[in-house]
Amino acid sequence: MKKIITITFLFAFLLVSTSISAQPGFPDFVNDEETAPAAPITGLLPLGLALGAYFGFRKLK
Repeated sequence: MKKIITITFLFAFLLVSTSISAQPGFPDFVNDEETAPAAPITGLLPLGLALGAYFGFRKLK
């Protein structure tokens, strides 16, 4: 039973692609480009979540 649940979570993390966006931009009158650089959320977030789930499941064993 645990093996089926583990495989299901593995496929869910590997096959489900999510689009994560930061907050929308400021209005035109706000000059935010000079004060802070853009910080996009990269595609490594799902990898980090998958690794965290793996280590969490491994710790529960």
